Amino acid sequence: MGIVLGIISSFSNEPDNYVITMILFQLFVIPSVIAYYKVSKNSKRDITKVRSILRKRAKNIP
Repeated sequence: MGIVLGIISSFSNEPDNYVITMILFQLFVIPSVIAYYKVSKNSKRDITKVRSILRKRAKNIP
């Protein structure tokens, strides 16, 4: 983020460069948060399934 702020600082004045940098930063953060939220909905169910599969496999080991 510091590199982007440095590049933008050479093209715009003081308050605008920080606003532009934050907007660009949010373009990457917001989709990441949405994806994380979608994944987190199913994570408890997935962990439970994996544990049951591993228990079944452990019982089959001689």
